[in-house]
Amino acid sequence: MPPYLEWFKCFGDSWDDLLEINLDHRYFNGMKGVYIIWCGEDKSKILKVGQGVIRERLSENKEDPVVTKYSQHGLYVTWAIVPESDSDGIERFLGEMLKPLIRSRLPDTQPVEVNLPWEESLVFARKWR
Repeated sequence: MPPYLEWFKCFGDSWDDLLEINLDHRYFNGMKGVYIIWCGEDKSKILKVGQGVIRERLSENKEDPVVTKYSQHGLYVTWAIVPESDSDGIERFLGEMLKPLIRSRLPDTQPVEVNLPWEESLVFARKWR
């Protein structure tokens, strides 16, 4: 059975705006996992998938002109906490499945299939602004 991810949303059941999220909030202390960034509310343009320390990765993406050039369409993000032992395989699966516009080298490992945040999945809403 594939791992079941708990994807995160902003308080109020809306997707987080990458440029507005407060990554200094203590909620992000030590959090590691995978993330998905997209533009436009219809989720048709997946920009990037990745893994690592969530605060650091999202902070880098907030400052990356390759990502922010899509901001006129709205930049949205979600993430899931995953064990480091599964991160490479999950990132590989997300990259192959979602085919992000901003491609980076995917880990050289077998993909680990997971649920996507737009499928029937448990999505946690938190307030961290």
